[in-house]
Amino acid sequence: MSGKMSGKMSGKMSGKMSGKSEDRLTKTAIMLCALLQDNPHITHAQLAEHLAVNVRTIERNLKLLQEKNRILRHGSARKGHWQVL
Repeated sequence: MSGKMSGKMSGKMSGKMSGKSEDRLTKTAIMLCALLQDNPHITHAQLAEHLAVNVRTIERNLKLLQEKNRILRHGSARKGHWQVL
């Protein structure tokens, strides 16, 4: 390449660097919010079954939602519940 980035490459770079992508949620995260709102006491295993994904995917998305202040966990891991903000 002669110092120029191809259109394909620059498009990928600009998408990752824009601040807008930080506020977006994945389809899985959006569906998680809906399930948590319907049943705040649902387990990780039940969420994974509903969404047909691995439990680790659920854990990763729950962490993401908590970091973005979209959900809040009340109580213990066993007896607690989720609140969608």
